[in-house]
Amino acid sequence: MTDSQGKAKQSILVVDDDAEALVTVGAFLVNAGFTVEKAASGDEALRKIVADPSINVLVTDLLMPGMSGADLITHAKRVRPNLRSLVITGYPNADEVAELPPHTSILVKPFRRATLITEVKSLLGKTSVPNKTEELIAKTARKAGLKNPLKQRLG
Repeated sequence: MTDSQGKAKQSILVVDDDAEALVTVGAFLVNAGFTVEKAASGDEALRKIVADPSINVLVTDLLMPGMSGADLITHAKRVRPNLRSLVITGYPNADEVAELPPHTSILVKPFRRATLITEVKSLLGKTSVPNKTEELIAKTARKAGLKNPLKQRLG
């Protein structure tokens, strides 16, 4: 997909089971010039990711019925290993945070529109996506009295 100047459009898939959040986040991104697809569930999102190779970034809620955001990202990365991902959550200390794949960015609700757009642009501009996810996972694991799951996976 290209724009009128021949540049590749930046396509974002937004996933949230909360219809109001889905519309709001989608509108923020459309108003910033992104092409946005929306899905109300992890299953629907995964079908779109498989069918549409132009999706550059996955923006998903963490806690959803059925397939969680963490599970969605894991499945999506099996199909599209270079897909960038951003989790938006109101529960940064949820157990599911520890299940996020490495290089997953996290944005805690509530957030400002400018912060969301900055995060998405940052993901699009990087070839590798270092972020604070590993630090958050380690902190959550320590609070739960667990060993760092990343060190267990990587070590």
